[in-house]
Amino acid sequence: MVKYFKNALSGLFRVRFERWLDSRMPAKVRQNLSGRNIFILPSKFGFIFCLFVILLFVLATNYQNNLILFFAYLHSSLFVSAMFHSFFNLRGLSIELSGEFKGYANDSIAVPVTLLSQKCHYSLALNFVKQQKVVCQKAGCGSKPTKVVVPYIANARGIIPLERLIITSEYSLGLFKCWTKLAFPVSITVYPQALAFQQNIDPSNNKLIDDKNEKSHSINRHSGVDEFIELSRYRQGESISKIAWKHLAKGQGWLTKQYGERYSDIVSYSLQDMPASDIEIKLQMLCFIILQSHHKGDVYGVVVGATKLSASSGQQHLLQCLTTLAQYEVNPLERSSFEKVGGK
Repeated sequence: MVKYFKNALSGLFRVRFERWLDSRMPAKVRQNLSGRNIFILPSKFGFIFCLFVILLFVLATNYQNNLILFFAYLHSSLFVSAMFHSFFNLRGLSIELSGEFKGYANDSIAVPVTLLSQKCHYSLALNFVKQQKVVCQKAGCGSKPTKVVVPYIANARGIIPLERLIITSEYSLGLFKCWTKLAFPVSITVYPQALAFQQNIDPSNNKLIDDKNEKSHSINRHSGVDEFIELSRYRQGESISKIAWKHLAKGQGWLTKQYGERYSDIVSYSLQDMPASDIEIKLQMLCFIILQSHHKGDVYGVVVGATKLSASSGQQHLLQCLTTLAQYEVNPLERSSFEKVGGK
């Protein structure tokens, strides 16, 4: 019960604090650090140091020892000086973050952050909320911007607003922790994580067979058409329509055009046909098939719910298909129909 109330109070405080941050520090493409958006508190070492100074002061007054009192004043002045030094190490720094970021769920997505300042800033740790930290030892120092790549890992697909960027510094002496939490109007397109599975296609009926559940799902393949292959010498009895009259007019002799069926692997993949019952797993399987087809250079189309992408190939078509998977939202009626297909 105590743990429940503790978590509830912690969650309520976190929500109110985030609302306060949104009103005080709204999202911008470029953020400038000042006294309005910088927070500072003593670090663990700073609290211990402060207790040590208080202890020295108590001992000096009790024993009327001027030497100990001198050391107490000296350490207290050092404590205050470190506080200002830590604050001004962040103050004046400008941070820029913009652009489009794309990646796969549970994979590290590189987010480049630009740091600008006329003066030098030292020992800066950058990370998004609950993400890995990256340390920049030196930033600014003139007109040349400093680029820092901060990793971001999303656990689920979708168009996700970027979490607040946290910049922390304990420079210098480590007595104070100075930090800020900045918001940027940037979102990340997170594709489903590709789930590899064995694809068995029955050539008799173009079915995608699931070996584990012994189910079959339709998949559309299109054969090629007759195409021109080569020129060959004319033989008695061959069709006159195949004669290359232009070459004959040029004096190159009697030649005939040879045609043959060149197979073109044009495939249409549907989300509903993936051999799984869970929709997220279906999306992961479809993502795997799309990536495979792209690497093979196939021409493929994709059907995801009401969205139908015509058959094509290339990097642009791949991104369009993956973005469609990331943006896909399932309503209850579609979910029930998918479960029936996957469970039949």
